[in-house]
Amino acid sequence: MSRIEKLLGDAIANPKNVSFKNLLKLAGKAGFERRKSSGHGFMYKHSTIKAPNNLMNFQHDERDKSKAKPYQVKQLLSFIEEFQIKL
Repeated sequence: MSRIEKLLGDAIANPKNVSFKNLLKLAGKAGFERRKSSGHGFMYKHSTIKAPNNLMNFQHDERDKSKAKPYQVKQLLSFIEEFQIKL
């Protein structure tokens, strides 16, 4: 099992315990590219899929800056599943 597959499995099993750094790694492997930063957020756009939901804003969790917001993890996982992206 590759490192990315393990990250993906961990995110699916527990989206509340994903580090922000690992969320950005998963997004990059899924084909998202960083576009710009806005305050505390990072805007990512998918490089090849042209869909209404191909733009995502990722932010640190306010309570623990090292963690990703769980709803954003779920949003990314949903996109990966919907478009059957292989990591």
